[in-house]
Amino acid sequence: GNLAPRRDFTYVTDTADGFVRAATAEGVAGEAINLGSGKSVSIAELLQTILRMIGKPVKVTGDPARVRPAKSEVDNLVADNRKAAALLGWRPRTGMEEGLGRTIEWVARHPGLFKPECYAV
Repeated sequence: GNLAPRRDFTYVTDTADGFVRAATAEGVAGEAINLGSGKSVSIAELLQTILRMIGKPVKVTGDPARVRPAKSEVDNLVADNRKAAALLGWRPRTGMEEGLGRTIEWVARHPGLFKPECYAV
């Protein structure tokens, strides 16, 4: 796919914490609240970080079947988490590399759950 788009990644426990805070906070019913880091990283940068962290050489090749049509791609998705901070007292606590490290360890402990040879949407 396209490695240029930028995305805002938030570790699952931080997202879950935000959900719990939103569900239990007074006066926030109906509010749209973004739970994100407030920073974006390109898919290429994310890939390079993961490859560095796993320490294994991996050949990356493009697959035209995985590239979205030009008018459907969003170049940069980044959350504005100021409302989450103000209404919920929420901020992400897990940095991207820490979250990736935890994820890499989890995947390594559960290899049977994945089929890397299959492309599934």
